[in-house]
Amino acid sequence: MTIEASTLVSFAKKTAVEFWHDTRSRPWATITNHGHLENWPIDGNVFQRRLGALFYEKKRSAPSAKAIQDAISVLAGEAVFGGAEYAVFTRVAGQDGYIYLDLANADWQAVEIGPSGWRVISKPPVKFRRSPGMLPLPHPVTGGSINGLRPMLNLNDDQAWVLVRSWLVAAVRDTGPYPVLVLHGEQGSAKSTTARVLRSLVDPNTASLRSQPKDTRDLMIAAANGWILNFDNLSYLPQWLSDAMCRLATGGGFATRQLYTDDDEVLFDAQRPIVLNGIEELATRGDLLDRSIVMYLPAISHNQRCSEASYWSRFQASRPRILGCLLDAASCALANVTGVQLPALPRMADFAEWACAAAPKLGFTQQQFIDAYAGNKDEGLSITLEASPIFEPLQSLIRVKGGTIEATTTELLNDLDRYIPIGARRPQGWPGNGRTLSSTLRRLAPGLRAIGIAVSFRRESSGKRLVSIKQVVQTSVGCVGSVAASPEDVDAGPGPAMQSVTADEVKAPTVSVTASLGDATDAADAKSAVHATLPWDEFLEVDEDERWEEDDLDESHID
Repeated sequence: MTIEASTLVSFAKKTAVEFWHDTRSRPWATITNHGHLENWPIDGNVFQRRLGALFYEKKRSAPSAKAIQDAISVLAGEAVFGGAEYAVFTRVAGQDGYIYLDLANADWQAVEIGPSGWRVISKPPVKFRRSPGMLPLPHPVTGGSINGLRPMLNLNDDQAWVLVRSWLVAAVRDTGPYPVLVLHGEQGSAKSTTARVLRSLVDPNTASLRSQPKDTRDLMIAAANGWILNFDNLSYLPQWLSDAMCRLATGGGFATRQLYTDDDEVLFDAQRPIVLNGIEELATRGDLLDRSIVMYLPAISHNQRCSEASYWSRFQASRPRILGCLLDAASCALANVTGVQLPALPRMADFAEWACAAAPKLGFTQQQFIDAYAGNKDEGLSITLEASPIFEPLQSLIRVKGGTIEATTTELLNDLDRYIPIGARRPQGWPGNGRTLSSTLRRLAPGLRAIGIAVSFRRESSGKRLVSIKQVVQTSVGCVGSVAASPEDVDAGPGPAMQSVTADEVKAPTVSVTASLGDATDAADAKSAVHATLPWDEFLEVDEDERWEEDDLDESHID
């Protein structure tokens, strides 16, 4: 090692507080700068510039590039092999029952949130990192009201306002799961503005809105460099991205090959709050919808509009007090969450418990949250069914078969194929084989149960797998679109030519597996029983074989 490199190493050791490595063995240095502590990766540009500045300060000359690289190599080795290991956090962290929110200001201050309150501290006990684009949060102020945010959001009703507040306080928490917030609305309904405002309250960034990532690596980079992921103006979610959103919302690992290598793999495990917005329906797959809060923003009339400058000026002035209210709510949740008792645990149970625990500081009751969340989930079931191309043909087939179907998924798919007009191609999303149909039915099962159609799977002793579908309750499905005409109804009126098939030509089922509706004695009572249990027991407590699993993920995008 040259004299220059040795001098650089010496200077670095005198000014650094600690050399250490993260859980992925990346070397870091904690340094002092104008009286506060900062954390920087040793192999990053900021630390390199720091070394050059130290050398120039002492020697009044610039070190060579080789000397800097040699010094970095030595310091990185000490950090990885001789330093302690710490987790590194972006914006939000948790330790020993406390939550830490990085203010990302010039003094590297953070907010420490505990069950008895919160305070701004200068030396947080966790290791925060500064990613490109991070913007500072304002110094929080007490004494405000969360209702100061309401006039700045274009929401449809009070239930949406309850859910927005719940989502925001969840975004301050260091652990998920986090429901994906999906914002829909026509052009000019302030979807992008709403998304920017919500992110700015917790995780402001110069790139507050992002376009759709092109692959898993892009999504990993976004999650590594930001706390809230905000994807703007989307028109469609491919299957791989929908599955990846599920993993990010509830926690799961990502793996992809490192750039410019054949064997080195990059592993990333994270949970992140996510906001999606677009005109078209985005979260149409049942697994993502089950993890989402979907909102439809109303159109803004001309007399409601204001200038951008005026709007953002009012928002910036209110941010410190709104942030203080969110911190109060998070503290309240920490104090109360272990005592929350829900009627039944929903799919996103931790989120629901957290929202109910924070409710006293957010201006709503536990029951108001339960009603709003359950109502939103009920809407999501309708969206899932509406978005599936097999839903209406399946309803017609059930009617043709007298309310009960039992077959292999391949046989069932052949029957459903008869509903495709002659000469037409299969619609987008139509299952291509029995295995895909099985996966589709599992995703639709919660929504089908909600309208009285029970779906179950079983294996015969011979190993043959059968799906049983039964109309348990006769219900109206006007909320999810019209029912497709059954094949025998084709001649009843004009329309595209269909392959002719009658009820007698379709093999009748011999065995049925039904879902019990308890003591309901007639169709009206049965319908009541279904809807009474729907929000918390029926579709939120999904059977184990109907849960979204890693095996369902499309990994073909990982090269």
